Amino acid sequence: MRMRLILTGVLALGLFAAPAAAEPAAPAGGAAAQALLLSGVRAFRAEHYAEALEIFRRVETEQQPKDIGFYLGMVLHKLGRHAEALTAFRLAHRSGLREPVADYYQSVSCYRLGMLERARQGFLLLINPPGPNEAGGVLGPRLQLGAQRFLHAIEQAGAEPVAGSAQPTLLQRYGAALTHAEELLAAVHGEAAALEWLDEALELLMKVPERTAQLSLFHKRLLRLREAVRGKPAEAEVLALWARAGGGSAP
Repeated sequence: MRMRLILTGVLALGLFAAPAAAEPAAPAGGAAAQALLLSGVRAFRAEHYAEALEIFRRVETEQQPKDIGFYLGMVLHKLGRHAEALTAFRLAHRSGLREPVADYYQSVSCYRLGMLERARQGFLLLINPPGPNEAGGVLGPRLQLGAQRFLHAIEQAGAEPVAGSAQPTLLQRYGAALTHAEELLAAVHGEAAALEWLDEALELLMKVPERTAQLSLFHKRLLRLREAVRGKPAEAEVLALWARAGGGSAP
């Protein structure tokens, strides 16, 4: 939908009002769907984030557009509900939607939650994209600078500690990510957030020197998550994590 592009531009520029000439064309759902979604975008521009979230939830229920995860992720991020924002951004990615601005805010949400390795990888890709982003263009200069600053902060926080330092080691950070996932798997409806932390754990596992010794523990958490999401869209992403870990064929 073209309305997604308006919201992207508003966020990238740090503004909450768009030129009248930028009004979108009607989406496939018709005039009623356009009016509802546009009212949510206007609430977002006015920084009425709770109202915007309520409207976007209605759009999700009534219209189910493929890019609704983009809208939800943005407003949940602004509300400081970062775990839910990551789940929403994953929904957008699952539908094939990628936007540099959304990827930036997804990385910031990872940073806020302490998923520093995922945040680092995300900011690196935004600063040095592997190729032209035909779908969403490039990140604007303001957010490029923000990505660089976040990356510098992550590198300072995530460097291997010197002897005697209280800073956690890479292996300790990996263990902490697995613990977060374990706690979320034990909680009611915690599967989506557990998937996010297992994604962080895998990024750390790839850098742990003792990777082979740690792989079985990662697989144990992943198997528990697969049972919790069996038959749901997230199951495919669990299997993708398994394949990335390189532990043989999934059961």
